[in-house]
Amino acid sequence: MKQIFHFIGVAFLLLALSTCDNKEENAPATINLGLTKNFTNSGCKGSFRGFLSNKKEVEEVILKAIEGGYLDIAHLNLKDYCEREDAYSISTSVEGHKLTIKEVVENGAMPKCYCAYDLGVQIGGFEVGETYTLVFKRDKWTFARVSFVYTSDFKQSIPISKSKKH
Repeated sequence: MKQIFHFIGVAFLLLALSTCDNKEENAPATINLGLTKNFTNSGCKGSFRGFLSNKKEVEEVILKAIEGGYLDIAHLNLKDYCEREDAYSISTSVEGHKLTIKEVVENGAMPKCYCAYDLGVQIGGFEVGETYTLVFKRDKWTFARVSFVYTSDFKQSIPISKSKKH
């Protein structure tokens, strides 16, 4: 008779454990702020002479919230020397809710023409309702800085001026 009670007790214990809501399994995976994916580079969109001669294309950074706590970042119409298609990469550093995004450019030949490029990256780890500061750098130059509250429908455009200090 004792064995039957032990068996029933163990069966109830197993049943109770199997119906427990394991919060760790059901919780969404958290992403560390600054995780990057899907880096893109358009390559040269057309060459021109003289650094400022292509004024019809406005240089800007566009930020747009996308699923999963990611921010889609597009740096449009970046002007640089021709033949730099493979010279770009992105690095990030995080300090609390401040994220620094650095466009890293390998030094190379300096042809006598310029191109407009589009760079893009998706950065994760953003939480709805939290305030963040993004700092955009290229080499030692800070070309944009923005603070915002991350929402699921967040979108912002930041015009870039070569003479503007941030």
